[in-house]
Amino acid sequence: MFCHFSLVYFLFIEDGQASTFKPNCTLPPSGTNYVSGPNTRGTLTILWNCLSIIFLCTWSIQRLNVPAIRPRAKPTVQKIWRAILDLRTTTKWMAFTVLFPEYLVGRAFGERLGVKTSVKEVSQFVAEWETVHAYLANMGYFTSLAKSAQINSLRLKYRYWALTAHQLRFAITRKIIDPPKVSASHLENLNKGEAFVKALALIQVSYLIIQLVARKVAHLPSTQLEIATLAFPASSILTYLLSWNRPQGIEGVYVLAVKQNSHGRKDIITDLKTPFYEELGPAPIPNDATHCGAALELPEFVFEALSRNSEIATLAFGAVVDGTLFGGLHCLAWDISFPTFWEALTWRISSIIICVLPPLSIVPVGFWIRSNPWWEESARMVSPTTRFILSLVLVVVFIVPYVLARLFLMFEIFRSLFFLPPDAFIDTWSGSFPHWG
Repeated sequence: MFCHFSLVYFLFIEDGQASTFKPNCTLPPSGTNYVSGPNTRGTLTILWNCLSIIFLCTWSIQRLNVPAIRPRAKPTVQKIWRAILDLRTTTKWMAFTVLFPEYLVGRAFGERLGVKTSVKEVSQFVAEWETVHAYLANMGYFTSLAKSAQINSLRLKYRYWALTAHQLRFAITRKIIDPPKVSASHLENLNKGEAFVKALALIQVSYLIIQLVARKVAHLPSTQLEIATLAFPASSILTYLLSWNRPQGIEGVYVLAVKQNSHGRKDIITDLKTPFYEELGPAPIPNDATHCGAALELPEFVFEALSRNSEIATLAFGAVVDGTLFGGLHCLAWDISFPTFWEALTWRISSIIICVLPPLSIVPVGFWIRSNPWWEESARMVSPTTRFILSLVLVVVFIVPYVLARLFLMFEIFRSLFFLPPDAFIDTWSGSFPHWG
């Protein structure tokens, strides 16, 4: 208990002194018809406004895959427990987005490339195969059903399994299943995107931008937390644009029956790489799955340069683009007041590190991808010593400084909130703008 208190004392209390201030507003006289809000804001007001924006942006951007096939919940307690479990998955990915927003940008970019390729390939065999079909296929919406569990004897012991867009094309061309007969308009109506949450996030982000601009015009200081919060909507907008056509909140499946006496079942089962739950059948496609590398059309020299690791290349793209954007926005707090000179200097260095390291890592990441090819035969051509040296350089020179810089920025935005100059608590006309917090 003493150690915990000492840590808080050291981190958030400067020079052994701590003080609080509670403003007293004069009550209006009797008969007053309108009372405007106070021209000050409190520490908690700043905190809740920023946390609400981070929460709304990271929550509304989640577009998870179709969950596992489960028996219908009958008792109310079972329904509540299942809702809690589903909420746990979304919460886990929301927390992951707060820590690593670059990953979602890279994954969305890879999914978009994979969907574009899928539409071009599958549309040759399926009359109506559009972007929403490809997205839902990679989300695990199209599920095959075998009339007899024995046909899955090679690897599968159960009747259902989800097919990605690449596997679905394979199954259709081998005449294992018939093409799905479902229109794009029907699939688009399945989208359960939370319009209210997105609208609320838009209002909050608009409020933050207006407030930062108003404070800049009025020559009033903003806080490090407000500047850092601005980076999350920017990252979320980039992710949202890349996954514009990806449905959200899909919980059902479209079952495709396997044809009797069909050939090629062995190949498609071998191509399947998803785990299974014995009591439920096949597990859904994981939320961290990437689909661009299976059938991505690239120039041959690019494909060979990437050693067929196009999935890693798209994730690296997310780290470069979003990491640079994230760090660049933190540089907006360059001249803001800090508790100490060293904290201000460390903030500037950390912001530059986050902004500069991602583009500088393109060359070493390219060499690392080249030395870790997708196929095992070519991997043997690269010596283990070379791979170890490249990995060590990436970790020591790029990953560790990047992570440490991010950790410092996350710590400093909350510590500096307790050492703001008095002008930071002066509110502007933007305080009357509709917002939540």
